[in-house]
Order: sequence, then C-alpha cells, then structure tokens
Amino acid sequence: MNGRKVAFKVVSDSNDQHVVVRSGSPAEINVQVDGDFGLAVDADLPPLGSESRNLKISHEQWSADRRQLTLEVSGLGAMSYVIRAYGARISSASGAELRSMLNGSQVLEIKLPREGVRSGFVTRKIELRF
Repeated sequence: MNGRKVAFKVVSDSNDQHVVVRSGSPAEINVQVDGDFGLAVDADLPPLGSESRNLKISHEQWSADRRQLTLEVSGLGAMSYVIRAYGARISSASGAELRSMLNGSQVLEIKLPREGVRSGFVTRKIELRF
C-alpha cells in the first residue's frame, strides 16, 4: 500500500478469492498474484434482430483445495465453441477437449450435440483439473 508491504487477508468462496486490506485513508494498493487463472470466451454481437449464438458460462465452482473447477456452459446444439485459458496450466478436462497451442497457451473446444435439442441451446458440465 503506497509502496509498502502491509498485512492482508484472503477471503475465499466457491467462485473465487479476494484480497482484503484495511486502510484508514485513501491509498494505492498493488496486489501481486501468483498462479492466476482465467478463461476468455469470444462474444460477438448477433446481426440486428437475431438471437445470440455465443457460449454462455452460467455457473462456476472451485473445489475446496482449488485443484478443480466445474463449469456449466450453454450454447447452440451442433455448434463448436473455443474457450481460451490463461495463467495456471490445466492438467486435464472432461466435457471439453483440452488442446495446447504452439505458443504454449491452452484452449478448450466444446462440441455440443444436435440430438434432442428443442430450444436450440444445450447445457454441458465441464470439469477442469489443475
């Protein structure tokens, strides 16, 4: 805080973690993160008057030991979606194909089935292990 190391607390829940720092006055706080992880999903706007075709992540939950992330995603049946992962390395995935790219990044490919689709959208559970 303001260039000095200060005491902090990490507050965790099933979705993520937050750093809590107490300050008696306004301050600049820089937090260094080790082992960060994130997912990036492209979200293009549909043509005017059209429905969205994008993948939606509707739920995420980390295991207590932070070694597994469970996602619930929805997308159009018979579509294939790609999610880019960054930060911590994923060791394995179920519900999606894990691929390592030439530049060292990782992507998840999700292929949704056409069979049994009534509303157009299909929900899938994906488990990522670290």
